Amino acid sequence: MTQNPNEWIATENQEQRSLVRWIRMQPQIRDYLVKLNNEGRRNTAQGWNLKMMGMCKGASDLFLAYPIHPYHGLWIELKRSKRYCASERSHPTWIDQSAFIERMRGIGYDAHICFGFEEGIKVIKAYFGTQAQNLLQDHE
Repeated sequence: MTQNPNEWIATENQEQRSLVRWIRMQPQIRDYLVKLNNEGRRNTAQGWNLKMMGMCKGASDLFLAYPIHPYHGLWIELKRSKRYCASERSHPTWIDQSAFIERMRGIGYDAHICFGFEEGIKVIKAYFGTQAQNLLQDHE
């Protein structure tokens, strides 16, 4: 992916909203989408409270609670569609997210880091495989 420094790149928020909009146009799967509110800065008390309430370090942004053999569901960590440098990929948050994805894969879930909503759509279509043509509509 070659990146022009003057090219506008959608924010992660915009990318996720686009993917969620696409999923909500899919009548067969839209009711199985779960958004985890794991991002954002918090003070110490808020962080402690959320941890006590079950917040999980590195949990992916979206979960599609729709099992397709051999998987129990699909976890998606959505990133901006841009080139990330080594220092960004070695940030503790990124490491936690990658570890979460590996843990989920280890217990029977499909899980991916997607760079942009278009990659997210491709991952969802691949997840559903041959059933995608019966379940999903093209609204790209």
